[in-house]
Amino acid sequence: MIRLEDIDPGNWRLGLKVTEEQTTYAADRAAVGLVLDALKQDGRYDKVVLCCIEGNDAARKLYEQFGFAETERDEDEIVMELVLNQ
Repeated sequence: MIRLEDIDPGNWRLGLKVTEEQTTYAADRAAVGLVLDALKQDGRYDKVVLCCIEGNDAARKLYEQFGFAETERDEDEIVMELVLNQ
C-alpha cells in the first residue's frame, strides 16, 4: 500500500506498508523507486518526508537504502526525510 500526501508546497509525505517477506520487500523497493524517480523527474519537489513505525527494521532499512535519514521521532514513529534534486 502506497500513500502520497502533499503536506505543504514542494513537499510530500510517502506512506508505504513494508514487511520482511522477501517477495513483498522486493515489490516495496520497486514501488518506492518508481515514486522517487517520478518526483525527482517532476522537479517541483524539494524533499520527501515519511514515517516509519519504531521496530519496523525492514521499512527503516529500505528507506535508508534510498538515502532517507531520520529527522525526528513522534511517539512510536520515526520521521525520515530525503532531499530531492540537490
